[in-house]
Amino acid sequence: MNNLVSNKKIAFLFFYCLVTFYSFGQPKIEYGDHFIVFEAEAAPYPSEYWKLRVPEDPEYENYVNSPFASGISPVNDTYLQYIGPWQGDGENSVITYSFTCKRTDDYQLAMRLHQPLEPGEKGDAKNDFFVRMEGNFESTSKFSTNDLRAKHKFWGRGINQWGTAQYLEHKGSDFPIYRLVEGETYTLKLYGRSRKACVDFIILFSTSLNLSVNNQDFAKQNPELYRPGGPGTLSEKVAKILFPKTATYLSKVGETKQMDYNVFPSTAVDQSVTWSSSNERVAIVSQSGFITGISEGSATITATTNDGKLTAVNKMEVGRYIETFDNFKKYALNGNKYKGDNGFEWSINGNHTTRMNNTTSVQFNRQVTGIRGVNIPNGIGSFSVQIRHLFLLQNPRKTVLLINGIPVDSIENTTNLVYDFVVKDINVEGAFTLALKNGTEAASKAHTVMYDNLTWSPYTTRPSVERRREETQIILSLVDEANQLISYPNPVSDRIFIRGLSEGVYSVKVYALSGAELLTTDVVRNMNDGDEASIELSDLSKGTYLLDITGGDTHFKTQVVIR
Repeated sequence: MNNLVSNKKIAFLFFYCLVTFYSFGQPKIEYGDHFIVFEAEAAPYPSEYWKLRVPEDPEYENYVNSPFASGISPVNDTYLQYIGPWQGDGENSVITYSFTCKRTDDYQLAMRLHQPLEPGEKGDAKNDFFVRMEGNFESTSKFSTNDLRAKHKFWGRGINQWGTAQYLEHKGSDFPIYRLVEGETYTLKLYGRSRKACVDFIILFSTSLNLSVNNQDFAKQNPELYRPGGPGTLSEKVAKILFPKTATYLSKVGETKQMDYNVFPSTAVDQSVTWSSSNERVAIVSQSGFITGISEGSATITATTNDGKLTAVNKMEVGRYIETFDNFKKYALNGNKYKGDNGFEWSINGNHTTRMNNTTSVQFNRQVTGIRGVNIPNGIGSFSVQIRHLFLLQNPRKTVLLINGIPVDSIENTTNLVYDFVVKDINVEGAFTLALKNGTEAASKAHTVMYDNLTWSPYTTRPSVERRREETQIILSLVDEANQLISYPNPVSDRIFIRGLSEGVYSVKVYALSGAELLTTDVVRNMNDGDEASIELSDLSKGTYLLDITGGDTHFKTQVVIR
């Protein structure tokens, strides 16, 4: 009887351990903040078509520790390798992953893939699978919804190392994005295609995360949170901080705006940040995230998380408008209407792309006016835009700027780098029309360009030199009659003069309108030097400042405009 009881206990323990192993030891689908991630072996797979590689497997090391390896091992030291026939075998090799969407959003599909080439094999061998999505979704990518419901080749790079699969077919090297609905259940089907291709894990992530996805290793480029196991162990730690837009503008000096940013995951305990400005003479930022324009120019605003010291940077322009196109997501080649960062409507004859700065930019073909905005207020003084070429990089591209339909300048370049097209002294008053044209004269439509961060300054009138002198003399005559101190000229370009100071040493300070002290110097007033003292201001940027002069019984304050 005792032996029988013991045998029953042993059987129960074995069964319990077996159930526990399959319940908790097997890989599973995990739901993170704005993403869904799972190992490739998270669902049953036909063993005659797939092989689970583990460290004990003689073949395991062949595809992990190559000379080109990224240094990050497969998650849980396991990955799947397709061992079936080339081009697959219909439904026989399918692996079915079912999951429920926790948040309505646009999700991009990516996989961590290894392409184990043998000597002499072509670079596009062993680098793809077939995929198909089932369920209640719509496409928010270049592909139609019907495209995403059909079985298509899904490919990437990572020759003899772990890389990233993200592209669907060869249709312009674009990736699928699915609009999934909260509470709906979906099925992602993975089929074998290229014999010996390896896959470690699969992720569907919200495009709002702006994760790094290219031909390099997904696991190496992105925080550990976005791998299997991450949601369960790292949900309380900050993994990423993002600005929704790559740049922010303040159209005039003295304007204040609060910076918008996101910390991921939203479940992180300490989401506080510290702020800084690269140029406080142009823009300052409070520790509550409010920016104030001090003078016209450029600065970089940096937010640093107190947890992990992660940073996000945002280009700041004061006295300028910026169109980042960060929210532009259209795929028709013409007829797109897009309301941008400043509330102005643009007509865009092109596609959105992330192949320029890893942020959204606009791409369009040769001899196409791809971007056009009408009735833009406040005129235009100067202009700039970032440009990059796509395809046939050895051939030059030409970009033309049109104001009110008239070409005002152009640039022609041959490079594979991002470069700036800058046009100064346009000086058109009132409402105007701005357009960019890919003026490349070539037979092939592949002479494509990408544009981002379209930037312009409003038109500002500047009085003539004669008028400034006249105003200065009027002010001086009035001050002489009243026997008061006076600073002139105002506006000033590089040096300001002070009349009416007694002999002595004076402390001079220049403050931003926010109260930040920008310049401190001493001025010695000697009667032998004439009836005025001068102060050098050439190191300050354009803008409005407060000048403070103290010494003896004198305390003189005035506002100074530098142009």
